[in-house]
Amino acid sequence: MELEKLDLELLKAIYEKDNHNKSIDWESLNFESNNHKAFHLEKLERNGYISIEKNTLIPGGQRDPKYGTAVAMVWSEGIHILEKGKKAIR
Repeated sequence: MELEKLDLELLKAIYEKDNHNKSIDWESLNFESNNHKAFHLEKLERNGYISIEKNTLIPGGQRDPKYGTAVAMVWSEGIHILEKGKKAIR
């Protein structure tokens, strides 16, 4: 699977969070909404780049027709990069 530029930027931010104790600057990543974030996070998890702990993506609202998600909040503490994700950003 080829990663989009946004996916690579997100992986770098998750790496920095996990390894250098930095916060993910969601605004600088230019996500449209929490549903947009969830769409990319779920795609990265499905493809083995990251792991997402239970209760990290808090459901809420109506399903977004563009992204197919219904997420009210994203807790970045529960998102972790895996070895495949680290290799993708090298």
